[in-house]
Amino acid sequence: DQFRLLNYEHTNEMLKKFRNSFGLKSFRPQQFEAVNAALLGLNVFILMPTGGGKSLCYQLPAVISKGVTFVVSPLKSLIIDQVQKLNALGLNACHMLSDVDSSDFDQIYQELVKQESKYKLVYITPEKLNNSNKLRNVILNLYNRGMISRLVIDEAHCVSQWGHDFRTDYKKMGELRSTLMPNVPCMLLTATATPRVRNDILMQMKLRISEESSYTSGNENRLESKLSNRVYLPLIPSSNQLPPNNQKCVFFMQSFNRENLQYKVEYKTSNSAALEKISELIKSRFQNKSGIVYCISRNECEQVSEYLKKNGIRALPYHAGMDDKTRHDTQYKWTNSNECKVVCATIAFGMGIDKPDVCFVIHLSLPKSLEGFYQESGRAGRDGRKALCLLFYNNQDRQKWLRIISTEYNNRNPSAYETHVENIRRIAQYCDNRIDCRRAQILEYFGEIFDRRKCIESKMNTICDNWVQKVCHNEDFTIAHLADILKGFQNSKIIEKCHNSLDMHSKLSDLKKNDIERLIRRLIFMGYLKEELKILKHSDTVASYIRLGPNASKILNNSTIKIQFELIDDSQKKNELKNTQVISIRDSDDSDIEEIVNENEAIKTSKKKTNSELSEILTRCKTELNRLIKSIGTEKNLENINTIFTKKMTK
Repeated sequence: DQFRLLNYEHTNEMLKKFRNSFGLKSFRPQQFEAVNAALLGLNVFILMPTGGGKSLCYQLPAVISKGVTFVVSPLKSLIIDQVQKLNALGLNACHMLSDVDSSDFDQIYQELVKQESKYKLVYITPEKLNNSNKLRNVILNLYNRGMISRLVIDEAHCVSQWGHDFRTDYKKMGELRSTLMPNVPCMLLTATATPRVRNDILMQMKLRISEESSYTSGNENRLESKLSNRVYLPLIPSSNQLPPNNQKCVFFMQSFNRENLQYKVEYKTSNSAALEKISELIKSRFQNKSGIVYCISRNECEQVSEYLKKNGIRALPYHAGMDDKTRHDTQYKWTNSNECKVVCATIAFGMGIDKPDVCFVIHLSLPKSLEGFYQESGRAGRDGRKALCLLFYNNQDRQKWLRIISTEYNNRNPSAYETHVENIRRIAQYCDNRIDCRRAQILEYFGEIFDRRKCIESKMNTICDNWVQKVCHNEDFTIAHLADILKGFQNSKIIEKCHNSLDMHSKLSDLKKNDIERLIRRLIFMGYLKEELKILKHSDTVASYIRLGPNASKILNNSTIKIQFELIDDSQKKNELKNTQVISIRDSDDSDIEEIVNENEAIKTSKKKTNSELSEILTRCKTELNRLIKSIGTEKNLENINTIFTKKMTK
């Protein structure tokens, strides 16, 4: 394909900047082709999932092209983060946000009208472009001198009235481009656009895509246009679907599938119950790990943050009601320090922030669209590691959104009202669906057909809650197999049946298998479990399988039981007591054992002591390395040091 060639005039310089300026060694899928298309002066439409590397597709062409690249972006925090990252790399970029001093504005304007401006990228909001006559005059000056290399529309779904974050000023981008810079190449980028939204974006921007100029990465998932017969419009609009005078555009698309994300939906009985589960989840699975809890309102952000702090979790709120400095400080603490591990935020938080090690994204309340949920949950796992995307849902949240939408749109904008109501219906349908694979539901919504078997085959072990229940429903568990799961074994039977994806897997990894079997038998004696005997087919052998016992409802009804029993230490004399353990059992996703609390610390062997000492040395080394990196960041005045020293580099 023409965009994979290495013999263009720009190739050598492009690869040199890629390695030396951006410090990268390999392109992600579709990046190389998109960069080549941009440097050939073509209009480009890029559809990549969150974390797919969209920014490089315009930043790399910008630094080697003659003139200025204007980037239209929706959020101040996103713009500031991008500009700081580029400047930290030694690349000249600036922004023109409302909080910039008038003297700084004048300095930027003066620089732009020079014969050759030092700025290669200028970030602006759509509101600034629409409302500033001075900025438009500068753009016309640059255009008349042939000094605009490209117009970039980031978060292009905002252009469409069908997009989940439609902005009126974004819709004017097509007209402004025609007026201010009609022949300047355009690049559109988004992570969330259904086929219908893609069509509308192209229509608004006066662009069209021919079938032969569209490129998709990978062949594992089919990109299906036949869905137009049911719900969606065609995936790639052909030339007869858009006005013939529209400019041609090259289309690049990655699969929407984020293999390392595990999707779960849990019914919310109340906010307080959900908060208790969130707190326990973070402390048990994500201690000292970074994550986001998305909330439906500013007040909820504050309340959730306060609750988590009271439970020993370093959390801070983030919402539009806070002043810029407070929001900036929160973002900095979450990104660069240990002062904040969890941000409790409204949906604006996290867009474009370069933080790869987000281990979980939790929605305490229903998001306002499936696109929004996909984008927000996609802020987890950018480092490629397994991450959890948990959504709490009840019908009250749906009703709350419908009231908000009715108040804002019903009388003033009936079309927008209908769009938002449909978006709420879609996300509620996703939550209510307890049968179909959640990953497949999301991908099909974006026009991509996904083979559900790939969830089971994946080495990432991220099958969703629906698929786990479907796989494991009514399966027969022996005491030995159940003990293997609780111990955390990864034998062939466990992997084949996906039992390593169950929440109870590894829950009792600190115990010996025979002690776990003793505990299971104790639960049987107490009536919480029971044995069911079955005669195996084609055999006279009788097998014993575990079922819920008559007293199981005491656990399922959120009660907690404690069972005390003694363990034997093999390193001591036979029958000598090692310690006493108290097992606390309560309901979880799988109604299984959730936590163990040691009453007395076990006597450690010399091997354990050695491992502990090595662990302490490693921790001190990491602490000292992070301190050194932060001091370098302070010296170089870098707000986000992770853009230079990534978490992956320091591990």
